[in-house]
Amino acid sequence: MRFVASAAWPVSVRLAIGAPLARRMAVALAGGSLALTLAAAAVLGLAGALSGLSLWHGNGALETPLAAAAGAVWGWRVAARSGRGIVGRLT
Repeated sequence: MRFVASAAWPVSVRLAIGAPLARRMAVALAGGSLALTLAAAAVLGLAGALSGLSLWHGNGALETPLAAAAGAVWGWRVAARSGRGIVGRLT
């Protein structure tokens, strides 16, 4: 879920515009979504809502920064790339 949350903002703006974003805009949107995802994860971690199963059999807070960063990078790549991407034809 953290991967999707970090990629959602740049990809949704890219889909709404219908054209590739400028690299600076894509980086700004990916960075903003990463910051929002990490802030939400910090609140959930402090509330104890991230305990449970995780990829590394530890606290779910350990995998959150990695998953969020991977999602932000993927969102930036999709938003700035023209033509076919992982999600298919965007324009």
